[in-house]
Amino acid sequence: MAPDALATQLARAGDHLAACGVVVDHLAANPDYKPSVYLERGGRLRCAAARTYLQVFDGMPPGAGVIGQTFATGEPFLDPDVTAHEQYLEITPLVRAEACAPVRAHGKVIGAVNVESFARLDQTDADAVGRAADALGARLAELGGGLRETPAQRLVRHATRLTDVNTRGRVEREVLEAAADVAGMDSAVLLTGGPDGEVALVDAIGPLAARIGAAPQEALRTVLQFVQAGTSCFTVGESGGQDFSGLARLREAGVGALAMLGLSDHPSRVLVVADSTPREIVTETIELLELLVTHAASALRVSDLVVDLRAQAATDPLTGLGHHRGFYTRLHQTVDHATAVILIDLDHFKVVNDTHGHVAGDRLLRSVAAAMQAAVRDADDVFRVGGDEFAILAKAHDADEANEIAERVVVELRERTSVTASVGACLAPAGRRLDDALLLADRALYAAKAAGRNRALSHEVG
Repeated sequence: MAPDALATQLARAGDHLAACGVVVDHLAANPDYKPSVYLERGGRLRCAAARTYLQVFDGMPPGAGVIGQTFATGEPFLDPDVTAHEQYLEITPLVRAEACAPVRAHGKVIGAVNVESFARLDQTDADAVGRAADALGARLAELGGGLRETPAQRLVRHATRLTDVNTRGRVEREVLEAAADVAGMDSAVLLTGGPDGEVALVDAIGPLAARIGAAPQEALRTVLQFVQAGTSCFTVGESGGQDFSGLARLREAGVGALAMLGLSDHPSRVLVVADSTPREIVTETIELLELLVTHAASALRVSDLVVDLRAQAATDPLTGLGHHRGFYTRLHQTVDHATAVILIDLDHFKVVNDTHGHVAGDRLLRSVAAAMQAAVRDADDVFRVGGDEFAILAKAHDADEANEIAERVVVELRERTSVTASVGACLAPAGRRLDDALLLADRALYAAKAAGRNRALSHEVG
């Protein structure tokens, strides 16, 4: 088929796949060619047409194989002995050579035209592939550009991404981005109702985010009420129709279309998808969004479970304090502020266990943990690093403040529990690793024991 004939055939192609079929038919007229066309959709290259193959690759990541490399670089490829090329992916035995050219539309690479051959290919062949790719790109530009994902395909892509995030904040942001993308709308907002009836903004994206978040509480409470029964709700754009109470205020804020769906993991949470332009929302879109929030609820439960597991892994199960692994991990860090490293050893605790039993000993340890937490600030960290050994990492301005914290621990234990403690403290200066101060705090602890126990002593880093 001559170039003019190819252009004529492409002009008759009514969609992307038909146009790709015209190109591979054109190239397949050469008996030495095994042609295929790949177009990008959803971040992967999809086989839009192929001839003379019994099987083809699909879902190819950019950069994979010769085709993926051509797409990623935007540069044509020719190799008369492609089997020795490190990027070559064999799909048919006996292939000898390969030529590939990028397909561009509106200045963007959207795919690639590829030819494999059992015979040798030269620059004349590469030029023929390039002309076919250029002609295809011109026709696809007229048809709107590259392949378009359907809303359902976009939903699947986002659902896959949701499985890769495991913190609540990242899941919530991914849900908002997915909802706006699937619905083809410009904004998405996550609202939550509190026990006091106030509705708060959890997260939001898009030009309407701030406006919806700043809407009157009456309008936001109405949005939550619409999904309380497990239903979804959306505006139909009927001119002259009756707005629900509060919607007029949202329209005044620039909301042209609105969809509301409840999150099944939390009865007082609602996903709001909105657009600045008045538009019709179809029920098929709502169905896809319902699938999204169902999947999101599962992802949120997993993220919360991950947080719980991490907390359990970092917490002493008896006292609820941090455990020795967390303490020693922190010691190997360098901090940008002075930190008091404080070690605590309970005095004669073994007698409690021997005399009253381990149940009484465990009860006392929990009381000790509470007393230590009362002696420090919320930002300070308390650890149980051994049976009756504890540690504190506390921000302090100088050695005097570090010693004051250690003294408070002694006093709180004396007043709140039936046990006393020997305490050693050392200030780690800003910019120094905390373990530099550990040995000196330990020396101060043993000095407190030698001095008669029930006291705190400190040591300064040299």
